[in-house]
Amino acid sequence: MARKKFTSATFPSLRRRFASYFIDLFIIIGAFMLVGYVIDLVGSVPGWLRGSILIFTLFLYDPIFISLFGGTIGHQLLDMRVIHVKSSGNLNFGLAVLRFVVKVLLGWLSFLTIMFNPERRAIHDIISDSLVIKLN
Repeated sequence: MARKKFTSATFPSLRRRFASYFIDLFIIIGAFMLVGYVIDLVGSVPGWLRGSILIFTLFLYDPIFISLFGGTIGHQLLDMRVIHVKSSGNLNFGLAVLRFVVKVLLGWLSFLTIMFNPERRAIHDIISDSLVIKLN
């Protein structure tokens, strides 16, 4: 399958990508606060359940949303989508996990290549064969 061609206007700015990151950060913090409040109301909750909630929120939110919906809530609110470079479809779960792990390990350093890459791809995008595009 031939790779779809995009124009430079298709790619979100670093500012827009960071804005989506901070939206997701606030959603995760809000989810922790809400879950903590509910746990306090319920009372005693098994440790495995608390651990499962923590793992889901911290480690699976990003890969699940990217692989199922083409982006996190932050991406969607800012009209962006994470696509697989070759198919232009959603990343599979394995690539979404790889993308997330590289992004976490490198932190802000992963975004350095955005300024020099014509498709504004971060290191985690390059490694996971993904591309972030603007929908509007």
